[in-house]
Parts: sequence; structure tokens; C-alpha cells
Amino acid sequence: MTGTRRMTLSEIEDLALRALMAAGTSDANARPLARATAATEADGVASHGLAYIPIYAEHVRCGKVDGLAVPRVTQTRPGVLVADARRGFAHAAIDAGLVRLAPLAREQGIAALFVRESYNCGVLGIHTARLADAGLVGIGFTNAPASIAPSGGARPVVGTNPFSLATPGAEGLLIDQSASTIAKSEVMKHAREGRPIPEGWALDPEGNPTTDPEVGLKGSMAPSGGYKGVGVALLVETMTAALSGALLGKDAAPFSGTAGGSPRTGQCFLAIDPDAGAHDLFAERMGALTAAIRAQQGARLPGDGRTGGAQGAPAPRSRAWRCPRQRWRRSRRSSVEGARSLQGSGCAFCKRRTQPLARGWGKPLQGFAACYGRYFSMKASMESSRKSGTARPKRSWSQSHQAISISASSCASVKRRRIGFAGVPATMV
Repeated sequence: MTGTRRMTLSEIEDLALRALMAAGTSDANARPLARATAATEADGVASHGLAYIPIYAEHVRCGKVDGLAVPRVTQTRPGVLVADARRGFAHAAIDAGLVRLAPLAREQGIAALFVRESYNCGVLGIHTARLADAGLVGIGFTNAPASIAPSGGARPVVGTNPFSLATPGAEGLLIDQSASTIAKSEVMKHAREGRPIPEGWALDPEGNPTTDPEVGLKGSMAPSGGYKGVGVALLVETMTAALSGALLGKDAAPFSGTAGGSPRTGQCFLAIDPDAGAHDLFAERMGALTAAIRAQQGARLPGDGRTGGAQGAPAPRSRAWRCPRQRWRRSRRSSVEGARSLQGSGCAFCKRRTQPLARGWGKPLQGFAACYGRYFSMKASMESSRKSGTARPKRSWSQSHQAISISASSCASVKRRRIGFAGVPATMV
């Protein structure tokens, strides 16, 4: 007998954490993955959320991924970092690298992080959004086990290989898409549920379109835009495998099942300080670009529609409708250990700053120090008050952190966003 349970994001995170640790994952590896799982469910991407936790746990138990791995980050050039995930979870290695990447980008203007000996990094946009929340342009790539055949061929050579772009500001973009028509995990989800897939998602072993997900998984994923999708996959393969030293998709073990050992795939992240080039014109240009799209009735920006919002309002996923303070609360998804080590001295991303992470966000951020140290201080204060009985009754994760986000001052965008909460999925309530 099956049923549906209504869960808060904190409950989702706790469930994922306990399941991963029960399988033999260390706390340092399980927490970043659990946080990302909750964030993924909040975005409405169920195929990459809790549904993946049993697979992660199984892979820890069978040795496909090392749940106790300790990632190592080295700086090989002034603007280049290399993170060795040591065949462990990608999230811990990415966390360790991003904490050092953003300050480096501030200093150099542009910096790169390469991750090798890695694993499935989940929703790539969650990682690039953290760079955007630090006031940087974040570009990410991740390769995957081969599932796309080259143009004219039928045997997979490259993976679905997603890429992501996240730009700072209230009108920032968040693009996250793969080289295939649809993510492979969506085909796997349909296979588990016994549902057919739309034609154009996958091809059979002979290269013909199929609506049977089981047949599609034995064949190949359909590239987005035909040969152009293959070109995108090759670009990502170059950025992730060739430049980082990770395995090529054609040599990587699958992310599903227990056979084949560690995938040993890779990721690449580029962080660019917009002030190094266009200065104040960056925000102006991005605002004009998104405004031109928003001005068209029915037009959407990439990322709109991931989750449901209030009627007539863009989805909460849309960065254009998330005011700076609400976007700042996304920083909770970053490394807890790295933030606490700063002891409130500044932000884990921009250690030199105690002012807002990004310039050009406007008046709502004046005098507001968006740093992880302050966030954890505020959170600890709330928890202390709650235990002493002086706080209001415990609220859900989204409600509590929204309250933290808007406590400094009011903002019209926040008010719209609060209205939007009425229509979001149950997992966010």
C-alpha cells in the first residue's frame, strides 16, 4: 500500500541525511547532498530529488561511490583550482572548491574550478546559482556516462552533459539544460512508473524513435536540436573530462545500477566578476535583456515554470521574482563547515567584504551584510529562543528562513513572493 505524505523542506533534508548516513556516508559528505536534495524538491525537479536517495545509498553500500572520501582542492595557477573528489560524492568536492573559487574570481576577474574523480552532481543550476548569489556570473558543466550517439551513429559516445549559466541581480538568469532533449533521469522515472515517454525523448538501439522508456534506456537519448545537441555534449565533454582529467563519458560507469565501479566523471565551474569588464553596465544590460522578454505576453525566461506560483506570477524558480534578500537565503545550501570556520568575520565567498555580495542590486540591500557568518548567527539565535520557550511556535523551513530574509526591511518583491507561496507544491509548505 502506498500513500502520499506532506513534508517540509527541513524534513526532506533530514530524511535524506539519515538515509545517506545509515548507508555509510560521512556527515561531511551527506549534508551537502541532503541540502541539495531539499533544494531540488523545492524547485519541483522530482526526478533529481528524493527519488535519487535510494540510488545514492545503494552506491555507497556497493562501493560505486566512496561515502567517506575527503575531497582535496589544489591551486595549480593563480586563477585555477582543481578538486579531486577521490571517487566520492560530487557535492562535497564542489562545496570545497566553490568556497575558494569566488574570492579568487574577485581577485583575478575570472577563475576556474575543475573537479575530477567525481560523481553525479544532481541539478547543476543549484551550484551555479551560488556563484550568482555571490555577485558573480557562474557557468557550470558536468559530463555523464555515454548516452547520446553521434550524428549518423547509433552507439552512445557522450553523455547528456548539462551546462548552466547563472547571473547575479534581481533580474538575473538561471539556465540549466542538458545536451539531450530531456534529462535521462526523466526517462528512468517513466520506466520505474511504467509510463510511456513522448516520442522524441529517446532512440532504440538501431537509432529509431521510441516511446518505450526501457527500450530507450537500452538505446540512446535524443540530442537536443539534432547535431547541435551533439556539439553541446562535445563542448561539455571537453570542459569537464579533457580539461579536468576525469573519465570521458564513453569510459565512465553508469550512474544507475551497481555494476562498473565508480563513474569518475567531472565538473567544471567558471566564475566571472562582472565588474572586471562592463562594470555597472552589466546590470543595466541584463535588466534590459530580461525586460525585453518579460514584455512579451506569454514569453518565459529559462527556469520559469519549474515550480508553481501564484496565478499570473512567474514561478518561484525565476530569479527575476526573487528579491536580493530572498536570494541570499539560498546561501544556506553552501558548506556549513566553511561558513562556521569564518566565525562571522565575513562571507565564505567574499571574505574581504562585509557589504552586500553583489553591487548594483539597489536600495533594498543598503547596509545589509549578506554573509554566511551572520546567517548562522541569526539561525542559532532563533533556535536558542525556540528552546527557551520565548519564540513563536516552530514553523516550516521555508517560513522560518523567509522570516529571516525579510527581517531587515520590507521589499515589494518579497511581498509578491510571499503571495506566491500560496500555490507552491506541498513539499515547500
